[in-house]
Amino acid sequence: MEELEDRWILGLRGIAVAAVSRGAERPELVVSLADGTEIRVLGSWLLTQGATSAPGATPLPFEELENVVGSAVASAVLFKTGNVRVVFRTGLHLTVRPQGPGNEAHVRKAGTFEWSSRDGVCVMKVLGSSAP
Repeated sequence: MEELEDRWILGLRGIAVAAVSRGAERPELVVSLADGTEIRVLGSWLLTQGATSAPGATPLPFEELENVVGSAVASAVLFKTGNVRVVFRTGLHLTVRPQGPGNEAHVRKAGTFEWSSRDGVCVMKVLGSSAP
């Protein structure tokens, strides 16, 4: 993981997606990676083919996200504003902006870090022997 002034670059490039799921009782999205990293979103998220800012970018349904299982992460970034951007090698982009009421995001890599964001306030906990 690398910390920059406005974001954390998670170092998940090349890690395969093991599973994606939705919560049965509440609007929850979970992306599980082969190394145990878990991305959990409560509330809204946006999936697009290409960047959300690209001309013609349109929201895709959850079923499209199932296509990333077995593929790998191309980029995973947590912004200090609370936003999340995960790009998969399939070209799909998962974007989370948890600033709305009831929206939150959590990213956890066992023994390395735990990050959470709610209402635009994020907290990063660095774990392990290299923690300050």
